[in-house]
Amino acid sequence: SSSAESAVVLATSESIDTNEGIKMKLVNNTVYDNINKIPYYNPNYAWDYSPIGGQDCSSYSACEQEVKEGCPWQCRYGKKTQDYIIDGMGVYVTRNKDTYTHGKMELSYNTAYQNGINGLVFHRTDRGLVT
Repeated sequence: SSSAESAVVLATSESIDTNEGIKMKLVNNTVYDNINKIPYYNPNYAWDYSPIGGQDCSSYSACEQEVKEGCPWQCRYGKKTQDYIIDGMGVYVTRNKDTYTHGKMELSYNTAYQNGINGLVFHRTDRGLVT
């Protein structure tokens, strides 16, 4: 699919109480052969938007013209000119920093192999235990 799926994901989770203990766990999973075969595409991305890398795409005229040459790869992510595949994570905890404000998440003792760009990922999330 062009939606950049990953196998097991905790993303934009929301706190439902103020308990600070471990409440969300991804433990003892085995994930393999999760790889995307086509590039991610999001028709709603503006030409100057980049969800990865913090790149200022507005300073590249090639990006506005939808030309691959001269437009950094980060600025082409999710757009028509993206010709690479970096998605297909195995076990993925992401984008919880602003929405999961109480409690901890645990990512422990997982096995991941033959996945897309990464097997195990914990990012854009505070208050985590990773072992």
